[in-house]
Amino acid sequence: MKKSPTIADIADALHLSRNTVSKALNGKHISPKTKQRIFDTAVQMGYKSFDLISSGSETAKTDKKILILSSVPLLTANYYIYLIRGIMAQAEHCRLEILQYVFQPDTDFETIKRYIYQFGVDGILCIEFFKKELMEDILSLDIPTVFLDCCCDENIGGDYDVVLSDNGETVRAVVRELAAAGAKRFAFIGNPFNCKGFFERYMGLRAALIELDLPFREDLSILKGNAFPYGNAAALGEFYRPMPVLPDCIVCANDFIALALIDALKQRKHTDLAEINIIGFDNIPESRLKSPKLSTVNIDKQALGRQAVDTLLERIASPRRPHRYIYLRNNFVKRETTPFLHGDA
Repeated sequence: MKKSPTIADIADALHLSRNTVSKALNGKHISPKTKQRIFDTAVQMGYKSFDLISSGSETAKTDKKILILSSVPLLTANYYIYLIRGIMAQAEHCRLEILQYVFQPDTDFETIKRYIYQFGVDGILCIEFFKKELMEDILSLDIPTVFLDCCCDENIGGDYDVVLSDNGETVRAVVRELAAAGAKRFAFIGNPFNCKGFFERYMGLRAALIELDLPFREDLSILKGNAFPYGNAAALGEFYRPMPVLPDCIVCANDFIALALIDALKQRKHTDLAEINIIGFDNIPESRLKSPKLSTVNIDKQALGRQAVDTLLERIASPRRPHRYIYLRNNFVKRETTPFLHGDA
């Protein structure tokens, strides 16, 4: 029986270190030229599944061109920076050419349509596309498409996939833990219909309260449309200022809202933050720099980006496969804004 080649065999053949070869085969950053030499040698030697690369395996597509299409500038917020790192790392690993286009509110759809056809895009990765009409416009191009989160409307026809973090189940688990620790008044801040992710976080809270036979305090929640300035501490403070009682726990749709809420409650007279649990979502770097430090649901943003690329390659390989929602697990980070749980991470 022919012995399968090892990393050491590839390293010896190329006069490289085993560490360099291992980095290349595991998607770590090394020079593109060296990585290509390693991939080519791995194919020739039949290293594991690398002999399938030339025949178009799902995990190592080559010579594909994908478009990152976003409705917001992606380098203006830490969340997107980490997400893009994951996308770019996986794209490099799979030898993909990446194009980027920011779809502004005043951009004519025909403009982006001409751009896509001009460059012969094989697949589209959409970020922050939360309007049904815009999703339908993109899908009308009949190009393999993956959305990172999407609008709440389930009645969108077409063949596409959506990659999300595990929103609802994580919130349910945290709410159950806080209720066991004594919390009884639960509220939510954010527009549940902004996107599917927000809706699932809101419904995760509601589902947990139904299970626990506890009321949802809609009177203490801010569930307005997107016109409300959720990230404005003054606006949040104005809402809670006349309230005779505050929630034991406030679940915020994201960290941006939660950080503004902390500032709002600090300014409210006779408010003891040790009696209120505030939960964010995303675990952006600012969440651990705040005082008090924000308890939040951690999303592995780079893993989310890598999964989006892999899912798009699968969609390109099988463009008519059934529509899918793909969820990645999260974990809750206990810090100082969940005093009932004595968080200190």
